[in-house]
Amino acid sequence: MGRLKIFSGRQLCALLEQHGFVKVRQRGSHIVMQKREGETTVTIPIPDHAEIKIGTLLSIIRQSGLPRTVFEALTDVEEVLDSLAALGILAAYEAQGTRRWKIHPRSGVATRPSRCGFYILC
Repeated sequence: MGRLKIFSGRQLCALLEQHGFVKVRQRGSHIVMQKREGETTVTIPIPDHAEIKIGTLLSIIRQSGLPRTVFEALTDVEEVLDSLAALGILAAYEAQGTRRWKIHPRSGVATRPSRCGFYILC
């Protein structure tokens, strides 16, 4: 099992929407997402917080019925680079033969060095 990605409430809602869930309502700091599956409905309350705690995220994963891999961060550098290459983002860099990308350890976001030495999110 890989490491779980750190999600905000809105990022989690966007991910669930990609997998068929619909935002039904919001009351206070909680967003309610639903998905119809045959004759049943799966309802998941999502806290609209800047960072979802691990226990809450595990509960959302269990309730959603989606595989855990959907919520895991890509930690293998080559896996991330291959994903970016598939999207056409790395075409210019691969042509030059430079693969100086780094992966942020907690968020799993690919970064690259800039001229001034800082890393830029891509």
